[in-house]
Amino acid sequence: MTDKMELGELKGESSNTIAAVPSPAVVDTLPSKEAADSTFSTADDASEVDDGKGGKKKNKKKKGKDGEPVNAVGYFELYRFATPKEYFYISVAIIASIGTGIGQPLVALLMGDIMAAMGQGLASADDIIGYVVKFTIVGAGIFLASYLQMCFWTLSAENQVKRIREEYLHAILRQDIGWHDTGKQAESLTTRLNSDTQLIYDGMADKVGLALSSFVTFIAGFIIGFTRGWKLSLVLLSCVPLIGACAALMTKFTVANASKGQDSYSRAGSIAEQAISSIRTIVAFGGQKRETASYIKELDAAFLNGKKRAIATGAGVGGFMLILFSTYGLAFWYGAQQVFGGHMTGGEVINVFFGMIIGAFALGNIGPNVAAFASAQGAAYQIFKTIDRVPTIDSANPGGAKPENVTGHIVVRDIDFHYPSRTDVPILKKMSIEVKPGQTVALVGHSGSGKSTIVGLVQRFYDPI
Repeated sequence: MTDKMELGELKGESSNTIAAVPSPAVVDTLPSKEAADSTFSTADDASEVDDGKGGKKKNKKKKGKDGEPVNAVGYFELYRFATPKEYFYISVAIIASIGTGIGQPLVALLMGDIMAAMGQGLASADDIIGYVVKFTIVGAGIFLASYLQMCFWTLSAENQVKRIREEYLHAILRQDIGWHDTGKQAESLTTRLNSDTQLIYDGMADKVGLALSSFVTFIAGFIIGFTRGWKLSLVLLSCVPLIGACAALMTKFTVANASKGQDSYSRAGSIAEQAISSIRTIVAFGGQKRETASYIKELDAAFLNGKKRAIATGAGVGGFMLILFSTYGLAFWYGAQQVFGGHMTGGEVINVFFGMIIGAFALGNIGPNVAAFASAQGAAYQIFKTIDRVPTIDSANPGGAKPENVTGHIVVRDIDFHYPSRTDVPILKKMSIEVKPGQTVALVGHSGSGKSTIVGLVQRFYDPI
């Protein structure tokens, strides 16, 4: 027995005829649009999503001053995939970073004391040996603290970034076909898995420890300076805002261009990857120059952003060194005035000078590490956005109807459809079809009439509109 079923218009053309013959084949039932909407979740800008640890969190877009979305996540959001084990590593690393930061100002304190004793001729051989032992103890403490700092920050970051890569790849494979068809969010998978996750790693690994230890050094150095000679410390402190301004300006320009540069490199990597994978087609149609031009365009955009970052970094470092050496001269001039006036000793001047200078150096070292944090926040935006996205057709969702027996009876009535990547081109209009159990159906029609589209809808690659 041969049944004939009429289809509605396909892309505005006349109806096609489907021939069906009996067969033991079983075909799953295509759910209606209403059933699809009730069975599967959809992605919204502020949807409730999995936080990677079995819980739920709100994923909301941040707004800038002008109401535009800020393409960066909060810094502490980078640690959303940390486990208690990583939190333990981080706790040990924080303590070690604090110890490392305290060590350098202690060296400045000992240096001032020994130079004062030697300058006054009061230091004996035993006193010098005592200072040598103290230097050795401080050095050993700095060595141990630095080792623990680098080790545990790196271990914590490696574990978390590994988890982020796994979650990102899982999220890519979980997305619906329509998301991949658009090519906007799904592009640059390889680039983001490699370069962007490396930026996230940089913002969570040893640079965190360096920034924290530098901050502690800055505080400890200034405490030593003000306790040993507050007048000279105030004079040197007048130069600190200039150093901070250089670091702030450098960070500002770095943050502004970090995310843009990574996006350009991602698009360039995507173009190269697609061109190489489709090299036969490109050569057949003579598209080498077009693909090369597209690739160079994205590289030029990335180069421009990198150039701006380089100029900002160079100006910041150069300005910092200018202010630093000017501070040297000011410190020795005013320190000499204090010694001649009997207000300070030479050792106290050395204590204040090295304490404040070490603190100022530490303050300057914070800037480049903070820039790495900003780059990590910008790189994590698209990755976390993809991880948090709940696809319209969610293959990982265990919910939905689970019939015990599937008869293979397919009924579709009056559906319309267009592809997500071409919303202005209708593919199916008021299409209806019924396939009874046991039938083998052949779809016949000219190219572009919607044959493969119907199969895709049956497989639920897409939902009707």
